Order: sequence, then structure tokens, then C-alpha cells
Amino acid sequence: MSGRLSAQALSELALTLSERDRRVLELAYELRLVCARHVEGLIFTDGSPLTQARRTRLALARLTNLGVLARLERRIGGVRAGSSGYVYRLSYAGRRLLGLRSEAGWREPGLAYVDHTLAAADLHLRLTAAIPTGQLEGFDLEHEPSAWRRFTGLGGDQQWLKPDLFARILTADFELFWFVEIDRGTEGTISIRTKAEQYLAYWRTGAEQGRFGVFPRVAWVTPDSRRAEAIERAVAGLPPAAQALMVATTDQAAIHTLTNSNPPEGGDS
Repeated sequence: MSGRLSAQALSELALTLSERDRRVLELAYELRLVCARHVEGLIFTDGSPLTQARRTRLALARLTNLGVLARLERRIGGVRAGSSGYVYRLSYAGRRLLGLRSEAGWREPGLAYVDHTLAAADLHLRLTAAIPTGQLEGFDLEHEPSAWRRFTGLGGDQQWLKPDLFARILTADFELFWFVEIDRGTEGTISIRTKAEQYLAYWRTGAEQGRFGVFPRVAWVTPDSRRAEAIERAVAGLPPAAQALMVATTDQAAIHTLTNSNPPEGGDS
């Protein structure tokens, strides 16, 4: 089905979608890119694992055939990954159906963008899976660009702070606030320091403190402990106030870090 639908055709299509179908589309919009594991773990959570996987597979195929989801050309893990390797995004028709503005000049994203975006979606999934374990009671998560903050710099210039995620996490004893940087090991030391300094500049405005009463800590979530240590070294020369805001952790240890009211200094892997 073509993504260019008339208003009448779009209205008729909307009537065929279930509540879960809409949730899948909304999830694809929120996370920007999704795989079957995200849809299954966040939406199709009832029934046996086989039932969950089957319902997810059928829903994704149906929504793709209807033209409201689009599959990227390249699969994660190659052809051997099968349908579980497909990556999906909201299509032009899907955006219209949700009442969203169309994306101008959309192009197939590169591997680095896909890896980074799916890593953020994976963290969302792990936070959800941690609720039944008692590690947290709930959370609110804003993906970019909703997580971005605009502020006025010292020179009066308008700046954008662009964290990958903003998280408000509820544990049994605390309400914790975080800005999250999904680091895939592609940024150099200078870029890391520049981003850390921008967080310090935003902290000095007091804008976030006025909104929540506290300034969120900044978690750099990295692939491994070696990369976490590299980020620690990159921010080590910054003022103590900046260092106190920062913590570097790993994918494996991220949930522990984000649910800890006083994370240890350094990588916690």
C-alpha cells in the first residue's frame, strides 16, 4: 500500500486498527526505531513467550503491509536474523494517521544512527523489565527530541542541550532524575568534554532545578567498562561540580546505576 493516502482512505484505514495497533505506531514514533523485541516486550506482554512472539510478528507484518509502518532496508544481524532482525519506523501514512507532521526528506539512516537509537530503545525495554523484579516501581522516560532543553548561555546566546533520554525513576524510597547519554564509543575526548561542559552550563542556569527541585545527574551508558573509564578520564579535569553530576556506567550495569540514589564514582560494572 502506498504511503500517499487520501483523507478518506486514511479515515477508513484508521477504523481497521485495534488499540494495540495504535500503541505499536505510537511506540515507533516515541522510540523512532523499533525491532520486534521492543514491540513484544512493551506491548504484547500477555500469553506464553511463543504467543507473544507470534502476535508481535503478525502485528508488525500487518502494519507494514498496510503502509503505516516502514521497514529499513538493512536488517540488524544480517539475513540470518530473519524477521527478528527487521527495524521499523513510522511511515508517512503512519504519521498522518497519528496526526503528526510529515518528515521532510527522510533518508535511510546509517548504521551508527540505527545502533544508537536502538540502544536507547533497549534501555527503555530493560527499565520496563526491571519493574517486576522490584528494582524500581515505575518510570517516565523522554526520548529525544522531547528530552532536549533550550537555555540561554552566559553570553546571551540560545543553546540546545541534547541528552538522548530524560528519566524520572521511582524506587521504593526515592524519586530519581537522570539525563542519559547513550555512548557507543564513537565520540572523541573533546566531544565528551564539550558535552559535559554544556551540562554544567545548563546546571548553572537553575532552570531544571526550578522545574523539579533538583538537577538530574548525567549517566553515560557505554558498551563496556573500558569505554566507561575513558569517559571518566575525559571529564576528570572539569570543575568538581561537573564531576559530581556525572557517572559512567555500562549497558549491563545501567539499571543498577539508574536506580541507585548514590551511584559509586566511576564505572559500576
